[in-house]
Amino acid sequence: MSNRVLEPEIVDDDVPAVADESSGNGLSTGAKVAIGIGVGVVGLLLLFGAAFGSHECSECRRGTELEDLRGEEEECKRKAQEEAAQLRYRFEKLRHKYERRPHLENQGFIERFARVNRRELLQQKSRIIEAYSRLQRDQPLVELLKRDAPEIYRRAAWRMEALALAEQFDVGFGVAPRPEKRESTKEYRERMTRREVMAADDTIARARAKIEASLKVRAMLDEYPDLDPDERQRFETEVLAEISAGNKDRQSDPYPIAPATKDFLIANRN
Repeated sequence: MSNRVLEPEIVDDDVPAVADESSGNGLSTGAKVAIGIGVGVVGLLLLFGAAFGSHECSECRRGTELEDLRGEEEECKRKAQEEAAQLRYRFEKLRHKYERRPHLENQGFIERFARVNRRELLQQKSRIIEAYSRLQRDQPLVELLKRDAPEIYRRAAWRMEALALAEQFDVGFGVAPRPEKRESTKEYRERMTRREVMAADDTIARARAKIEASLKVRAMLDEYPDLDPDERQRFETEVLAEISAGNKDRQSDPYPIAPATKDFLIANRN
């Protein structure tokens, strides 16, 4: 045996141990490369996704625009159908009003009407002109009438023609002078007899109206049985007095009708 003394082994605790590349405590070079490739792939996928999403949004917008165009087209068709239906309604309304009135195309009738109702036509001048203008402004209707029913168009404008004749008659243009005719004794007696008969009929009608009014007032008061006789009599007297006063006021103008018709009736009564 040897007598040499062995020195103790010195271990430096301050020097860290170098990790083995094959151990699990560190990343190898291959692992790092794989991670880098993965990150690149993910980036490319994100880029492709953004591009595809943008293309998809563009397609969505194009589809929305097409739907809007289809909606506008359907709306235009609906409005056109409604306008056509309204035009047909106006056409049929005029046709039903004038189809059985062929005399409104007769020049002789229109001239006689204008002569007899001259004052009434002149008083309604603005209304007649406005009605005629309103018809002319409806160009689709006028064109349809002229094409499919020209006789209805002529009849619909007859009042305007009558007004034009009334304006001529009002200034004496186109009016032939009427020969004076002396009334015979027989005609005078017949006229006076008719006048007395009409006056008697008026008196009877007024008396009948008073009786009917009195009966109606009494029937009305019967609906209130709690009224004492004095109150009932007072109400009946007041109501009948008001009715009588109203009749007297209306007697000042017994013909609340068109002036032309009023003149005609007065002329025949005399």
